[in-house]
Amino acid sequence: MAVTTWEPFLFGGLRFAAAGTIVILAMRVRGVRVPHDRQLLRETAIAGTLLLVGGNAAVILAERHVPSGITAVMVSTMPIWTVVISALTPRGHRLAPRTWIGLLAGLAGVVVLVWPELASPLPVNREFLWGVVMLQLGSISWAAGSVYVVSRRARVPPLLGAGLQMLAGGIVMLLIGTLFGEWAHLSPDRRGWEAFLYLLVFGSLLGYVAFVYALQHLPVAKVSLYGYVNPIVAVIVGAVILNERFGLREATATGIVLGAVALARMGTSDTA
Repeated sequence: MAVTTWEPFLFGGLRFAAAGTIVILAMRVRGVRVPHDRQLLRETAIAGTLLLVGGNAAVILAERHVPSGITAVMVSTMPIWTVVISALTPRGHRLAPRTWIGLLAGLAGVVVLVWPELASPLPVNREFLWGVVMLQLGSISWAAGSVYVVSRRARVPPLLGAGLQMLAGGIVMLLIGTLFGEWAHLSPDRRGWEAFLYLLVFGSLLGYVAFVYALQHLPVAKVSLYGYVNPIVAVIVGAVILNERFGLREATATGIVLGAVALARMGTSDTA
C-alpha cells in the first residue's frame, strides 16, 4: 500500500532513519551510550547496508511490480541462502546433499511462480521479471547480513545494535533517493502515511528490533525460520485486503518453496 504513493528509497530511508533514531534515543535515556569505536560503527554500517539497503530496499522496489503475497513467497527462499552463505564462512558447516536439493527445489518453485511470464509470447512482462530478480538478490543480501551480524554478535547491546543498523541503512537509502531525485516526486497520500506509520512501529520498532535481538541470542538458522510464517500471513492478507490473486499455480509454488526450505534446513545443524 505504501509503495503506490511513496518514492521507494525515501520511503525506506525515512522509515528506518526515524526508527533508528527513536531506538538510540530510548537507549540513551536508559543510560546506554553509542560507543566511540570506529570498527564497531563500520561493522554496524555494513550490517545495516546488507540487511536494509540490499535486502529491504529490494523488496520495496520489487513490490511496485510484484504482488505482496508472491513477494513473500519469493523472499521465503532467504533461509536457504542463509544456510548456503553460512556454510561458506570460515566456521561454516559442509552442506549436506539434501541442502543442495532444497536449494534447487526452491529455485524450481520460483520458476513455477513466474513460468507464465517466461513462457508467454512477447512482449514479456519485463517489470515483473525484474522484480523477481530483485527479490532473489535482496534475499541473498539479507541472508549475508544475517550471517554477518551473528559473526559479530555481543559487540553492543542488541537493541542499540538494531537502532544503529536502522539509522545507518536509513541514511544510505536517503542518500540514494536524493541522488535519484526522489524528493521532487514525493507526494504520499493519507493511505501512504498510514502504511508508513504502521511499518515504522510494527515493521521497524517491533519487527526489526526483535529480529536483531533474536540474531544475538539464537543460531542464525533458527532465526531464519520466520521465512516459513511470512508467506502464509502475507498471502492471506494480500488476498483479503488487496484482492490479490492466489490460485492453484501460486499455491503449488508456495508449497514447493516452503518444502524446499524445510528440506534445506534438515541438512543443517542448529549451530549453523
